[in-house]
Parts: sequence; structure tokens; C-alpha cells
Amino acid sequence: MILRTIIMSFIIIFLFHHLYMFFKKNLTVPTVRDFVETNEHSLDIHNIINDSTKENKTVDLEKETSSMKSELKMYIKNLTNDNTTNINPEQAFNLPYLNK
Repeated sequence: MILRTIIMSFIIIFLFHHLYMFFKKNLTVPTVRDFVETNEHSLDIHNIINDSTKENKTVDLEKETSSMKSELKMYIKNLTNDNTTNINPEQAFNLPYLNK
């Protein structure tokens, strides 16, 4: 009697286990998230973003260099104009607020 119950229990457990595995395998869709592999679409998006930022950076650099060149030219012109008007060193120290 006990042996029969043990054998029936194992058979029932075995049966339920395999039924569960069968249904799990055939009725569910496995969700696989692969973070290492990248698809072509995401690579295309990444390339487009990088290209557009590079173009923007080159345009910005060209604008900055041209504006810096013009600023430098203006500064040099101002320096040469200031050098033509010679200031006497004695007059530079004769400021009204220093002679009190």
C-alpha cells in the first residue's frame, strides 16, 4: 500500500512537471534583451547624430576663427593708433586725483 502510494506520487509529480515544462515552452514567448548587440537602425541613428554634430562644430569653429581674426585686427589697429599719440611720462603721473 505504501509502495503503491509512493510510486503514484512520483508518477503524478513527473507528469505535472513535464506538463508544466511543455506548456511553458510552447505557450510563452521568451523575452531576450541583448544589450551587447546593436542593430543597424540604431547604428544609423548614431552615425547621423555624430555627423550632424561634427558639421555644426566645424561651422562654429569657422565662425569663431573669423570673428577672432577680425577682433585681433581691430585690437592691433587700436594699439598702433594709441602708439602714434605719444604720452609724456611726466604727464601720465600728473593726474588731478593724485595731486591732493
